[in-house]
Parts: sequence; C-alpha cells; structure tokens
Amino acid sequence: MNGETLKQAGLNLVESHTPEEWKQQFALAGRAMAIGGEPFTAEDLIPLVGLPPHPNAIGAAMHALARELRLVRVGYRSAKRPSRHCGVVAVWGAP
Repeated sequence: MNGETLKQAGLNLVESHTPEEWKQQFALAGRAMAIGGEPFTAEDLIPLVGLPPHPNAIGAAMHALARELRLVRVGYRSAKRPSRHCGVVAVWGAP
C-alpha cells in the first residue's frame, strides 16, 4: 500500500467511528466560517462544536470539509489549544 491509500483508510476508519451529529455540526460551522471569507483552521471550529470522542476526527472532518468546499491551504500556524503543544495546524481559505 502507498501512503495515500493508508491515509484514506485511516480517514475512513475515524469517520466511521465519529458520531454523525458531531460531523454535521462541524460541517455546518465550517461552511459558515468559509462564507465569512476569512481564512480559518479546524481548531477555530472546536469552540463552536466541541471536541469529538476521538481527536483524530478533527483532521478527518476538516479533510472532508476542505474537499467539499474546495478549500486550499493558505498557510500554517501554531495551534492555540494547550493540548496540541504548539503543533502546526493548516490555515484554510477559499481558492
């Protein structure tokens, strides 16, 4: 298997174990944020929808949202949530 295949398998696994209600709320909040026109991160949506049962669901949900809305990475910044230990997060915007 190549890296892309393994990535997709991981995304599918996490997505299948994430409550549908949380995924819908994340998508709604992300669409609203995208309509505003300002670049945003998945981390910016967490105060609006709360944390999912598994933290990997955030990346999977953002990946699905970016694909749906055709968002592009416009940069990177350090995470603000202390639990992320200043890890790098992607900043997304309209193409």
